[in-house]
Amino acid sequence: MDCAERVQAAVSQVDGVDDAQVDFTTGTLTVWLARPDMPTEQIAQAVRAAGYTLVAEHRREGQPFLGFARFVLSKRETTLATVAGLLTLLGLALAAASAPPWSRTVSFAAAILVGGYPVARHALQELWLSRNLGINALMVIAIVGAALDVFDKEPPRCGNRLLQHDSDRTVVTSHIGGGTIEATQRIAEVIRNNVILVSNRKKPSFIV
Repeated sequence: MDCAERVQAAVSQVDGVDDAQVDFTTGTLTVWLARPDMPTEQIAQAVRAAGYTLVAEHRREGQPFLGFARFVLSKRETTLATVAGLLTLLGLALAAASAPPWSRTVSFAAAILVGGYPVARHALQELWLSRNLGINALMVIAIVGAALDVFDKEPPRCGNRLLQHDSDRTVVTSHIGGGTIEATQRIAEVIRNNVILVSNRKKPSFIV
């Protein structure tokens, strides 16, 4: 049994505790009490008995947004990811409103730069310090390749150089991998589930 499970088991046995969950990635213990006015001294004693110190933060069930906002602003990575998401939504809104192409291009490019900054920084650290081509460097290469490996107009114009290659060895398809109904529904489900997990201070799914 690891440290997180030991703390969770000790707190769960305290009288008046409905449930307890430990998130080892954030180092937080979330406790659901049978009564909101229940003293936390017994919980603190159980945590101390497991070899740790409890720093209590009382949070009401009716304020999940405040907990989510604190989580977003607690780290630079999560703040940048949120800003990148807002820029992406702005680009989608501009596209839906038939705004000039340059405006949504700027919005999407800014989202890539802001959201990709932590990954690019870790990639440079891996290359410079460890001389290692790790997962962060591979992600940067994949993002750059995905940005370059698309048509600016779909379907492509007649003068596009890709269409001038030997048609027997070149296949040109529409860029619809993430545009199908099934993919869109799945993306919405993942976003919804991750928002719920993060608001409850749990680890989101599908992260690198």
